Amino acid sequence: MENPAHKARRYFNKLKGVFSFYNELMDKDNKLKFNLYSVVFFTELKKKDAEKNGFEGVLSQYPAKIFYKDELSRLSINQLFNNKKREIDKELIDIIRASISPEIRIIPRLLG
Repeated sequence: MENPAHKARRYFNKLKGVFSFYNELMDKDNKLKFNLYSVVFFTELKKKDAEKNGFEGVLSQYPAKIFYKDELSRLSINQLFNNKKREIDKELIDIIRASISPEIRIIPRLLG
């Protein structure tokens, strides 16, 4: 079985690569205009069990943030997004959506 944190990191890196093809998603420093996160939830594994069995070191893989069963009930938006909330306008959301799943919506200005 593949390490879920490695898998999350792989998806994170693939998405960053896809997004980098869209100039509208990049700022002047060639960084994403929005925050992208990689999060893994272990709904059946408690943190103490992960630590006791030596899993935590293996599962902690940057940029994936790990949350365990015992942390989920008290998880806050600020913990999930590192206090870095940013509003994304509809135009940017449409471009993000089209870059991930082009069949969902075609954005006319990208065609022209």
